[in-house]
Amino acid sequence: MNKIILLLFLIGAFLFPHSLQAQQWQQVGLEGQWVHVLIVDPADRSILYAGCVAREKDGGLYRSTDGGTTWELLLNEDVWDFDIHPQDPNIFYVCSDRVLKSMNKGETWFYADSGTVDAEHAAGMFGPLVINPNNPQMLLVSQAYGLTIRTSLMYKSENAGKSWHKLASPPHGASALAVDPFCDNTVYAGDRATDYVYKSTDFGETWESWQYAGTGHANDIKIVSIDSAVVHIVVRSNSGFYISRDGGTTWEQKNEGLPQSSKITHVCLVDSDFYISIHKFYSNETGVFKSHVSDIHWELVGNYEEFQGVIVGPLLYSTHFDKLFAGTGNGLFCYDLSVEVETEVKQSPQSFSLKQNYPNPFNNNTVIEYELKKTAHVILDIYDINGTWIKSLVNDRKSQGVYKVMFSSQRLGSGVYFCQLKTDSFSETRKLLLIK
Repeated sequence: MNKIILLLFLIGAFLFPHSLQAQQWQQVGLEGQWVHVLIVDPADRSILYAGCVAREKDGGLYRSTDGGTTWELLLNEDVWDFDIHPQDPNIFYVCSDRVLKSMNKGETWFYADSGTVDAEHAAGMFGPLVINPNNPQMLLVSQAYGLTIRTSLMYKSENAGKSWHKLASPPHGASALAVDPFCDNTVYAGDRATDYVYKSTDFGETWESWQYAGTGHANDIKIVSIDSAVVHIVVRSNSGFYISRDGGTTWEQKNEGLPQSSKITHVCLVDSDFYISIHKFYSNETGVFKSHVSDIHWELVGNYEEFQGVIVGPLLYSTHFDKLFAGTGNGLFCYDLSVEVETEVKQSPQSFSLKQNYPNPFNNNTVIEYELKKTAHVILDIYDINGTWIKSLVNDRKSQGVYKVMFSSQRLGSGVYFCQLKTDSFSETRKLLLIK
């Protein structure tokens, strides 16, 4: 049924002169900041946090409640890593040149690195940091220091940062850390200078060489569940994307569709799709690529020009906003996953109107058409049956014409929804029936 709907939509677009506008990345805030880490509040999915490192502006930890448009500064320090207590969202940990902690959602801060910093190491930086989800009193953090020869250490706390002890870490410290959510006390570390990923089954006390996959240290490590199977993913700086579906016994390199000489920096799983950020060696050419998890072949969904020539780093998906966020060297960008394409049909309507979506009822995808008799700022929003705002499909200034928006509802449940079109002088609402 969905293929028939899409075919009819494309035929209709072909029969009329039109311009097809694919979904684009939009810059939404933190201009001038180097965004190094992104997190969603585990208790309130409408709250986003961004950790920034000084470049054009001072670094800091920022909070947004409106999808990244406006930001509140919580901490005026470089933020190399940031994590939230998995059971108490009021408790924050930040890695800067010291480890800092807040017990009140970032209102006040104190140092939580006793025993890890002395005069010799004070010029270093901390990160990455992980919290044991089954025992949140237990923390693991890597520290690097030295200007010409980098030295890395690893520390563990078993009392929420009150005291720490030094560990026998991977040979050169950790470039990335990942806790296995499916195996108690198991954590993985990418060696900062070699080609190996190390594994610990006692949360960092002892380490064993776990796997070798190509060259370069691990930029990102993920352990996720896909179709009830545990999948390990390692992103290598030089050799790309590696995936294991058997606990790390065998590995597949999956770089099909990626440009040569590209460095993958982060990976993000959204339902049944992977998104990765890359940049090419010896240049600032950057982009975001997408692939389905079952047949990994990468397709470009954000190019160099869309990100204004700055390198893309961390990726974050927000279920609340149904958007993919990308931190860059010049602020935050977002990509709305609910709006697949918007088509403008070159006609000159004489009125404002919102047409009934088709098909209706629908399953996953439907087309919403509206007409504008003159240029206006258009807001096209989706609400649930209780009048709660779900998402915005359009929030932009549009010229006179007929527009069609393909709306994807894959992350919504069955039920009655409402679509509302608003301009400065017009408002109309239609009922949508989603059946899955």
